[in-house]
Amino acid sequence: MQESLIFYISIFLASAVLMRIGQKRKNRLFLLISLLIPILASGLRYNVGTDFKNYENIYNGIVPNLDLKGYMTYGPTELGIYFISNIGIALNLDSWFMFTAFSALTILPIYYGIKNFNLKHPSTAYLLYLLVIFPVSFNAVRQLAAMSMVFLSVSLLYKRKNIAAIIPFIAAVLVHKSSLILLVFLPAILMFIYKTNFKFREIFSMFIVGTAILLGGSAIFSTFMQSSIFSDYSQYSSISNAAAGSMLMLKFIIFSVFLTLIIMGKFHKLAYSRLFIAMSFLEITMLVIGLSSVDISRFAMYFSVFSLLFIPSITEVFTRQVQRPILLLVLLYGLIMFFMQYFVLKGSDIFPYQSIFGGF
Repeated sequence: MQESLIFYISIFLASAVLMRIGQKRKNRLFLLISLLIPILASGLRYNVGTDFKNYENIYNGIVPNLDLKGYMTYGPTELGIYFISNIGIALNLDSWFMFTAFSALTILPIYYGIKNFNLKHPSTAYLLYLLVIFPVSFNAVRQLAAMSMVFLSVSLLYKRKNIAAIIPFIAAVLVHKSSLILLVFLPAILMFIYKTNFKFREIFSMFIVGTAILLGGSAIFSTFMQSSIFSDYSQYSSISNAAAGSMLMLKFIIFSVFLTLIIMGKFHKLAYSRLFIAMSFLEITMLVIGLSSVDISRFAMYFSVFSLLFIPSITEVFTRQVQRPILLLVLLYGLIMFFMQYFVLKGSDIFPYQSIFGGF
């Protein structure tokens, strides 16, 4: 177990360092390696992750025995995994191909989304993603890929590339239909997407939207989840209410700090700050509803990446001399979150790690 802990932390740190070097030197080889390390670590795993055996069964047992029509009548499982699996089967490859493909769909959109937003300290943001969110993809394989593509889609909207934003969104829906949640909140996202300063009416509007979601959200999303395309998602388990409540409190504290700072004008140089704060608020709102519904809490995943990747931007508040120690504290936060979520609480069942070549 300890060997696996060292393995995960080492490869994630190495990936972030290589990305930092690649960005500083504009070296594409370093950037490529920084992306390949987590992709291959996830793609070449064996019997690691809560849903590993279910996906093995899809690849080896379900897809090979069904044509497209039969697959469509089999259940609400999306077409993305069907097409990816058929490519691997046609190439006579084992299930590692499917896992690697989904791992790439989980990593690459995040990288390009970070570039599109021009985030502060992108390599640190990338490291936080690897430590805190990426391991969830060992369980929610398709939904994490969909989440990453939704993030890319929103980043393209931010760049005003509205037509291009449609492509990753369609891909996300093909991978996991829960990504349709983006359409529900698209007006709110567009409202906060361009300006950097909060005005009173905008803060008031945000809280009105949040209150409306809290009051009507449970009924609306429960109905949403009961539709045929989501009927198989109720099987997923989540962390306990106590752990979920603690996580919600932590996220609320972080959100409150950033909201206060943005109102004070501390992030006026960061064009993306307003959108990220709004997305963080939507995440917290969904998590509050999710305390009484595991299914609904899974929708919060689509907004969680924004609040996490915004954390390194806290350095904007401090002088250049203080920024490096602050980044070290951000790194420590990521390491603690990884240790608690995945090693102590055993989230996503990623320990011990073993690959198709062997394990620890």
